[in-house]
Amino acid sequence: MLKHHGAVNGVTGSCHELTLANGRSVLIDCGLFQGAEISADGAGAAQLAVTFPVDQITALIVTHVHIDHIGRIPYLLAAGFTGPILCSEASAALLPMVLEDALEVGFTRDRALIERVLQVIRERVVALPYGAWHEVVAGHPGLRVNYPALKGEACSCTPQIPIGSWHATLALIPGYHRETRRQLGRLTPLAKRT
Repeated sequence: MLKHHGAVNGVTGSCHELTLANGRSVLIDCGLFQGAEISADGAGAAQLAVTFPVDQITALIVTHVHIDHIGRIPYLLAAGFTGPILCSEASAALLPMVLEDALEVGFTRDRALIERVLQVIRERVVALPYGAWHEVVAGHPGLRVNYPALKGEACSCTPQIPIGSWHATLALIPGYHRETRRQLGRLTPLAKRT
């Protein structure tokens, strides 16, 4: 099941929770809202706190480091999220810098507080090499993630989700928000497992 916590009626606040049959889930992005867009649970530019439950979320998968995809990560941590933050190697290098700037501009100038938040983020970030599959949720159903090196979209993400004896791929391509929303949830069998 795919639940949208943002980027439903617009293109900001990207935040999607993919729940597997065993009840465990992953969060795909946790972005900042910009403008008048509001999520179904009331989150928006004026209400950034993460109010949805986070205890069942195994990991955060970051598609890329635009602020509308990562800007609420500090709020996710404040809500009690304790899992890893998975991203490409390029995104892992940029993520702390982008969030540091966002925290200074929009949250606080308290250097000690910013450093504490950034330290937690650095500890949680798992930089995944391009083209290698990483197991996010073990077992059945499980979930693996791969960051293919796509020309012009080097930080994009393609999670692969095994469903029964079939493989399905949910591709999230940055920069194509409307088309991505149309494709979310439409899982296509690729090949039968042996």
